[in-house]
Amino acid sequence: MQSYLMLINTLASVQPDQAWILAEQRVDENATAWGIGKAKGILKRRVVTLEDLRKEYQAELDRVSAMENGQFAFAGGDEMDVL
Repeated sequence: MQSYLMLINTLASVQPDQAWILAEQRVDENATAWGIGKAKGILKRRVVTLEDLRKEYQAELDRVSAMENGQFAFAGGDEMDVL
């Protein structure tokens, strides 16, 4: 969670049109990338904006809060389905 705060603070300190980073994520070997067969070890890149980070951080805070209050999502269900 500190990583979110560090990135949010960093991106908030630059001009709004420069408040983005390029993030890489390794694609699961069972997933398909861009509809072309199996994607083994392919890195997927995306632009992450300050707004994206703030939304992801809030979602993480909500998830942790729900867990602390004993609300757990059903396996494979909608994230709004809680016990």
